[in-house]
Amino acid sequence: SVVNMSARLMCKANGGILIDDTTFKFLPARDQVSFLKLEPIKVKGRDEPLQVYSYIESGLKHSLAAASDEMDVPQYCRFPLKELLLIMVANTTVQGAQINHPQEEIEPTTFRSAISRMFRVKPTTPIENTLTVVLIEGKAGSGRTSVVTWLKNQATECNIQTCGVRLNKKDTSVEYGMFKKLFVQLMPKDLFLNNHVQRGYAQQLLRSAYPKADRSLGLAALQHLGITCFTDDAATIAGNALPGTSERKQFAWASENYQPEGSLQESMRHIFAHLLGAHPTLVIVEGLELADSASLALLLILGSQACLSAFVCTSLAEVADLALVQKKKSGLFHRKRSIVHVGRTVWGKEYREKVLALQNASLITLENYSP
Repeated sequence: SVVNMSARLMCKANGGILIDDTTFKFLPARDQVSFLKLEPIKVKGRDEPLQVYSYIESGLKHSLAAASDEMDVPQYCRFPLKELLLIMVANTTVQGAQINHPQEEIEPTTFRSAISRMFRVKPTTPIENTLTVVLIEGKAGSGRTSVVTWLKNQATECNIQTCGVRLNKKDTSVEYGMFKKLFVQLMPKDLFLNNHVQRGYAQQLLRSAYPKADRSLGLAALQHLGITCFTDDAATIAGNALPGTSERKQFAWASENYQPEGSLQESMRHIFAHLLGAHPTLVIVEGLELADSASLALLLILGSQACLSAFVCTSLAEVADLALVQKKKSGLFHRKRSIVHVGRTVWGKEYREKVLALQNASLITLENYSP
């Protein structure tokens, strides 16, 4: 039985580390937190399934170390991002285990709990599974794009669901412009194939996001995010479908009459809290300093929500780059490009410090290597 158990564990480990329940119980408490409880496996010679535990950093660190090109990403930047990927992989496994075995209570890992465990420091406040926000700041030429490219490759290696957007100056004046771009990536690719397909996805989203509440509360957000089809749920819930009118007019009528005034932000919060909470997702935003005020306010609200997803955002450093200013004055700087004074943007003036004050927020500052 012992031989069969060892062979079964070796096959199941797939390059990682697996231990049985007896070994786990003999480990010190400080080491037990590094193991994840998995689904029991059957072993020849045993009547009952064998409970096994996986070392959450073993197999994954091997795959991360196998990456051939680190793309000049500094170690002080790679280290916390790799830890974030480890946590997301562990939480994905936890979520799958909870779906298959709801009777088992497994506590998901958070960014703060992993860092605390790493340095064996007990956090002074209770750790909640709130949205993780990592801000990567740097001047022009500090390697923000290289970090994003490297991170996307690592996330692909780890099979982490990823979506990303790159903001530009036009997005500054578009209400919820950042989340409009994210919505398209968080939804199925054929969302805008035709009205029938779009209606089906919209109904499914409303049923999932509002299982016990009035689903018409989500219409304002969907309409703002570009959903133009009429959803049958709106007519059913409202109880006042207008026969003979076009689908677009029915949708607009339902939204105007049954969406409380001033609740667009709450509707957006509810929709995106569901989309980000349905599955651990790595969201990468490039150029956060160009985000509009409504998007930043929504990000701030989502940052305090219970969620296993993570935002990794890049931004220009708050201090103006004097070297670029000098290049622009001397005519060496391309005319079509202009310097963004971060301190004058709504991000720099109002939201930067608030976002960094979130419980699961952290800052990585890149040093210039090619000014």
